[in-house]
Formats: sequence, C-alpha cells, structure tokens
Amino acid sequence: MFTANEIYKSTQEGVVTEVLNKTLPQHGYSDIYYLNQVKADSHFGMGTTYVSSFSTKRTVKENQDLFVKAGKKLDKGDANLPYYKEVTVRRSGMGWKVTVSDSIGQEESSYTVK
Repeated sequence: MFTANEIYKSTQEGVVTEVLNKTLPQHGYSDIYYLNQVKADSHFGMGTTYVSSFSTKRTVKENQDLFVKAGKKLDKGDANLPYYKEVTVRRSGMGWKVTVSDSIGQEESSYTVK
C-alpha cells in the first residue's frame, strides 16, 4: 500500500512535469527533443528534489556527430547519450526552483516559477 508521502510525491511528479513542459521553452529550451519521466529523490530532513533529463535537437546532433567521428553506428537509444541536459526541481517558497545543467557539467542555469 502507498503511504500518504508516496502518493504526494507521485502527484508532485506530475505537477513538476507540467511546470517543466510549460517553462523550459520560455527559458531557452524550445528545442526539446524528449523530456524523461520526472522522479522524486527524497532524503530525510532535506526535502524532496525532483529530477529528470532531456535532450535537445542540439545535444542529439552533438551525439550523432560524436558517433560518426568514432565510426560507430548510432542506434535510437544512443541519440540521448552522452550529451543531454539534467534538470532538478525543488520547492522554493510558494513556487519551484528549476536548475538545468549539461551532462558534462560545463553549463548551469536556474530560474524560479511561482
């Protein structure tokens, strides 16, 4: 049986997915190729962070170029690796703080949603 906390986190995963779908394009990520399922990541006493990742047309192109350069055939699952965007979302007052970083840790940006 689900506990109240598990039900709440599951519901919030859907809310966070909606927030990301609405706001990522407004913050420079209008070329999203695919947004992975949002998952709750809870740690006792630290609150819940919601995590996901997504690919953009640019990261898919970078992956394709990398595979071609390496002389390897790109299959469908490889289109999202090794370059992609990681996204973390945490409650911030009455809204959400969204942080987007690239998979190799060179870029990071944040914004708040009310």
